[in-house]
Amino acid sequence: MIAHDPAHFDALRLSGLVHAQTGAFEPAAARLMRAIVVNPNDAATQAHLGAALNALGRPLEALSSLTAAISADPSSPYGAAA
Repeated sequence: MIAHDPAHFDALRLSGLVHAQTGAFEPAAARLMRAIVVNPNDAATQAHLGAALNALGRPLEALSSLTAAISADPSSPYGAAA
């Protein structure tokens, strides 16, 4: 899907999640960052990006994403978890 539509939010987000689940945090972060460009207000994607960045040893960037997750939707479980 990404090959046909490089800005397809769900494809980017899910691809990032699959990469993260397999421990491939660099491509996970890259895909999740692309998804956030498409939809910066998705709390779940911001939170997942924060987790991937933290796993990569980039805590300041992770904190920024987790803060964005809270700002995007403070009542979301993802915003609350951040």
